[in-house]
Amino acid sequence: MKLPAIKGRFLWILLSIVTVASVVYAAAFHVTSLLQGPIEGVFPLLIYNVVIIAGYLAIYKLISDRYRSRPSSSVRVFWTPIVSGVLVLALGYYISRLGRLDGLESLGAQIDVLGFDLDSGRPLALATIFKMNVLTILQVVFAFLLLLGFRSLVLVKRTRASQRNWYLLVALMVVASASVFMKPARLDLTLIQRLALLPAVVFMVVNSIQLSWIAFLSFKEKLSSIFLSTILLAVLLLIGFMDEPLAAGVDVIQGNYRYMKHYSYPLSVFTSLTVIFGIIYSSTAFLSLLFHLPTTRAFRQKAGELAAMHSFSTLVGQVLERDKLYSTVVESPVSAEIADSGWLALADYSTGTLRPQVVSAISFERSEIEKMVDVPALFDELNSTRQPIHLEHAVADHRVKARPGDGLGSLFAIPLVARDECMGALFFAKSITRAFEPDDLEAITGFAAQAAMALDNSRLFAERLEKERLERELSIAREVQQ
Repeated sequence: MKLPAIKGRFLWILLSIVTVASVVYAAAFHVTSLLQGPIEGVFPLLIYNVVIIAGYLAIYKLISDRYRSRPSSSVRVFWTPIVSGVLVLALGYYISRLGRLDGLESLGAQIDVLGFDLDSGRPLALATIFKMNVLTILQVVFAFLLLLGFRSLVLVKRTRASQRNWYLLVALMVVASASVFMKPARLDLTLIQRLALLPAVVFMVVNSIQLSWIAFLSFKEKLSSIFLSTILLAVLLLIGFMDEPLAAGVDVIQGNYRYMKHYSYPLSVFTSLTVIFGIIYSSTAFLSLLFHLPTTRAFRQKAGELAAMHSFSTLVGQVLERDKLYSTVVESPVSAEIADSGWLALADYSTGTLRPQVVSAISFERSEIEKMVDVPALFDELNSTRQPIHLEHAVADHRVKARPGDGLGSLFAIPLVARDECMGALFFAKSITRAFEPDDLEAITGFAAQAAMALDNSRLFAERLEKERLERELSIAREVQQ
């Protein structure tokens, strides 16, 4: 087993242990409070809140890694939050109605309808503890799945601005949640804490207009997305409003939000903000899909025509001019904004070692490329597998010597194969990580196939000229001898 795989498995085990320990600790804390009375003192409550936050951060990391290892289409992204949301509604409906709270009046405490002491906030029944813990886990995991799903949509065709806006949104949601850290569940948000929610809501709106993924969908995919976004919006509205007094008539999960407040006030705020963002993004996506529906066929047809014309016009006419062909092969995807930089490496047949030589580059000097990337090592893999190499986080690969900020966030390398021979390879990079989308890779792959044909034709033409030159020299030599 390779070292990265061992490290990844160790991290997964460690995060799983932290998650289980956090859940068990929370349950034990509440049972102790039930049996021995309210747990007072700042230090025990601080430890409880820190353990809870650490445990759910571990859950987020586990789910996030799974999302990244299984990329999906933009349309299929909707399925996970829909299915998980329906499960939250169904399970929450039945779990919230389990157990009886009769006879708690004999404890001599002021009790709310959920089984909590109104003064101390401690649970007064095992049923209350069970519902509080299970409902919180369901709701928070759903919020994480929703947030990660929409992250993959917001960051389609990502730019520095869109990436920055996304991270600012998450950071502001965390800040708003942190403003209620250690706050008793019986207290409502203060004016300052409510104002802390506003910046997060503003950036929810900013991120909700990041809908680049819609433009590249087919007509059928847009219809499917409209249907799925409508279902998701309905699920989110049920989850978002079922906890508040104004939604008493549709209280699907009784007291869900208040259970979460008693479990962890920051988690309840973060979850509520995530659901609000889901409602805003689903609404804007639904409207944008409707507006883009009539133009789908014309857009895709025009894009295909332009791509085909561009490829043929730039390659076919330059076959005989080798240097110009090299630069055209590298510059075309960069000028089309598919990549930020690129270079062409061809096998050096003159030395007999097939060691690749960088013959053309754009955005980087050849000397810079040799310092930042181990081109021979990548070429060896391309030559042996004849398959592209896609490094989503390029600097994490041992064959890339560049540092963060050098302009090599993502790297895509593809072999140039003609007549079952690998002549060289094309390399394209973007300055940020995970920046290449599937349609970018498809475009580069198609372009590389045409480039390989053009390069092979150029080489054959050069060999033919060389052969004719040698034949003329031999003919002249024979005439001199006679």
